[in-house]
Amino acid sequence: MQRIEFFDKHGASEITTVLSKDLEAVRTFVFNNVSRDRGLRAFMEASGSVIALFWLSWRMGPILAGVIVATAGIAWLYKAQSRKLEAASAQAQSRMAMAIDQTVTQIRAVRIFAGESLERERFGVHVQSAYAAGMGFAKAKALLESLNRGAIHLSLLALYALGGKQSCASVKRLRKLLQAA
Repeated sequence: MQRIEFFDKHGASEITTVLSKDLEAVRTFVFNNVSRDRGLRAFMEASGSVIALFWLSWRMGPILAGVIVATAGIAWLYKAQSRKLEAASAQAQSRMAMAIDQTVTQIRAVRIFAGESLERERFGVHVQSAYAAGMGFAKAKALLESLNRGAIHLSLLALYALGGKQSCASVKRLRKLLQAA
C-alpha cells in the first residue's frame, strides 16, 4: 500500500500506463514462448520425411503420412481454439487494467472512504478471471503437446515394429538363399 504522497508525485495515467505495459509485456512473453508456430519449416520437414520414408520403404511411408495428417489436424483444431482462449485472456487482462486505472484515478476517494479492502477484493476477482483464462490456454497447449508427442511415439513404435518385421523377413530370405547356394 502506497502513501497518498506517492500518488501526488506520480499521476494516475503514468501509473496505469506502467502497469498496462507490464501486463502486456508478461502476456506477450507468455504467448510468444508458449505457442511456437514454425509454418513453412515444419511443412518442409514433414514433406521431406514422408518422401524419404516412401523412398526407403513404401510400406512405412503411409504410416508417417497418416501421423503427419493427424497431427496437422490436431494443430489446426488447437489454433482455432487457442484464438478464442487468447481473446478471453486479453479481455480479462484488459478488465484488470481498467480496474487498476479506476482505483488509481480515484485513489483519494478510495482512501477517504476506506475502500482499500473493497478495491483489493474487486481486483482479486479480475486477477482470478485472468488466471482462469490463462490456465485455459495452458491446458489447450498441454493437450496439443501431449497429442503430438503421443502421435510421434506411436508412429515410432509402429515404424520400429514394421521395420523390425521387414528386417527379420529379409534375414530369413537371405538365409534361404545362402542355404540354397
